[in-house]
Amino acid sequence: MEAAARAIQLDPLSASGHTALGCATLLYENNRTFARDEFERALSIRPTYGLGRSWYALFYLQWAVGDFARGVAEARKALDGDPLSVYLTFLFGACLLTAGRQDEAIEACRRAAHQDPDSFVARWLLGVSLSTAGRFDEAIGALEIATQMSHRHLRALTSLAIVFGRCGQNARACDIHRELRQRATYEFVPLTYLALTAESAGDIDDAVALARQAWNDREPTFLLHARHFPEFRTLRADMRFAAIIREQMTLAVGTRLGAYEILTLLGSGGHWAIRAHAATRLGCRKSRFCPSS
Repeated sequence: MEAAARAIQLDPLSASGHTALGCATLLYENNRTFARDEFERALSIRPTYGLGRSWYALFYLQWAVGDFARGVAEARKALDGDPLSVYLTFLFGACLLTAGRQDEAIEACRRAAHQDPDSFVARWLLGVSLSTAGRFDEAIGALEIATQMSHRHLRALTSLAIVFGRCGQNARACDIHRELRQRATYEFVPLTYLALTAESAGDIDDAVALARQAWNDREPTFLLHARHFPEFRTLRADMRFAAIIREQMTLAVGTRLGAYEILTLLGSGGHWAIRAHAATRLGCRKSRFCPSS
């Protein structure tokens, strides 16, 4: 948040700065309205900004508000402007997957992995797409490659545990859940990942409790993925988890880095839209880091 706000302070016409602030606002404040304004401001400044359009498509249109068709269209438009970009191809695949178009997502991810065999995100999303399509053996193969090439990255392990859980290999899902629990004693492991691996290991009560804690902490991974990403499909069927999602939708603004900090950071010389938004926010609610009045 701070770095993005400083970028806009230095250059109010920075498309990358507005895109970064929009993304950070979703990640840390769950403020969909302000994020939308920042993404769209970036694209009005630089319509050909492929990364900004793709993040707008996936993070805002799809994961934040559930406009799947428009998200795919915007991601397609971004990729058309730079068809050789592996990262834009990956993001297009993510939009297709979120929209339920698994076969097309698999094709896009295979294309990205072919363009760059060392792309971790392409290999990871290929595995998730294959898993969502029920092609578990292929999914395990893709995710094992992603796990190996990333030296057992937490994201790859989480997705691998989900596949094991879905295809009945519960013992292997339990092994990964135990590994993440043990790693959490000496490194940061998102509660969201632990919730997913707990569910894959068959402990739905622990999974819901961890998801509740992730929401209470406003964990960025949870804020972005919980409503629409396919790996949460089983959890979303639980009434207790559905109640958490309802809370997320009701509370449009989170509590990490609030408008008070943005206003203080920018002072009198910052971008007018951010200052106006901050002043509005200050009139109704401060973040938990805001000094008491």
